[in-house]
Amino acid sequence: MAYIVSYQKFITRNITKQLEIPESATELCTIAGVTYVSVPDGLELPESQPNEIVSTIETVVMTDHFLELIKTNSTHVQLINNRVKAKIAERYSLSDELKEIRNSSSETFSVYADYVEDCRQWGREQKSALGLATDTSKHLRALTRRQFKLVLMKNDLLSAIETAISGIEDGALKARIEIEYNEATIFERTSESVAYMGAMLGLTNEQLDAMWAQALLL
Repeated sequence: MAYIVSYQKFITRNITKQLEIPESATELCTIAGVTYVSVPDGLELPESQPNEIVSTIETVVMTDHFLELIKTNSTHVQLINNRVKAKIAERYSLSDELKEIRNSSSETFSVYADYVEDCRQWGREQKSALGLATDTSKHLRALTRRQFKLVLMKNDLLSAIETAISGIEDGALKARIEIEYNEATIFERTSESVAYMGAMLGLTNEQLDAMWAQALLL
């Protein structure tokens, strides 16, 4: 998996300042002056970045809108799409495909349909590996304890969550959430405890995703 970072390049007549990225990161595209980069999960951006671009660096929460924009503009995504077509063409010519589609009730059509779906699934997996997935929660990296508490403080929610936890009436649930909150060294976006804490704070999934993306830069 990967996460997406956006920033604005600083370009003058004489110099260009751009994001310092790990070797395995991939620049996906630039849209309306904003450049999008896929960074493999587990890797961090170098702390030292050009002063001219630091304030523009953000972790992207992948909405359907951003997903379609990037897919439309990224040459890497286009290459994946072309590879999917090529994989299908390795076994079925265009005329073969038309023949199978016209005879969708035949036994050979199911074989054709399964093969095409396998090729498309390969393409989806390649895009997912670049961080291009609509289910954002599953592709946001875990937060360290420091990041989790800092983003709560940054959004004036640190006291609120501690008050909410202390007010849980169910003894077993309270003990569990207290352990998760006080003892966890990392926080997974998809964990039930994080979902419960978010609900206690009245946060929607979209708001949690946005805070998570904010925390990844802390």
